[in-house]
Amino acid sequence: QGVRVMSTESAPSLARAGVMEGRNVFKGTLQANLAQFLANAEWVQADSLKTIENTAVPVITLTTKPLPPLLPPAGKPAPGACGEAQDLKAEERLRSVRLDVTFEGAEHRGLAAVALVKNLVQDFPSLKNLFLVLKLMLAEKGLDNAYTGGLTSFGLILLLVRFLQHQNQQELQSRAPQGGPEESGGG
Repeated sequence: QGVRVMSTESAPSLARAGVMEGRNVFKGTLQANLAQFLANAEWVQADSLKTIENTAVPVITLTTKPLPPLLPPAGKPAPGACGEAQDLKAEERLRSVRLDVTFEGAEHRGLAAVALVKNLVQDFPSLKNLFLVLKLMLAEKGLDNAYTGGLTSFGLILLLVRFLQHQNQQELQSRAPQGGPEESGGG
């Protein structure tokens, strides 16, 4: 009689072993397990959860359930008012938080981007407020999600920084003395 190396019950496990190799371990286990955990979390809108694997850095994107309002509503529309349902949906969207969860890897640049943004906020004091206002405007129009054709937060930061750089250059030029011969009074 020969020596049996494995039981017939372990054959399916052995057949699946190739699934656990290379990048598939990353996608197939960590990302899938986290997505499954988040799908069951009470603070996540389950229908918003998406796993996007075919990118340089795999992403899990989700939206939280609306947070409770910080302040009581100032002026609610009369019950049955025309835009009441739309106003309520818009208000809930503004109290929800959209999150992208990524995993560190060779292609991940998130930590470097965070450091850059912190430095830019220090260099341009108005950047934070401009960003928040424009991000809110983009969110109201549904243009704050790159996966649906909108603009990323990082992209918005870069656009605003370039705008502020341009504004600073124009301000410096307007303050600089004009050096033409007619303006110098010497002629």
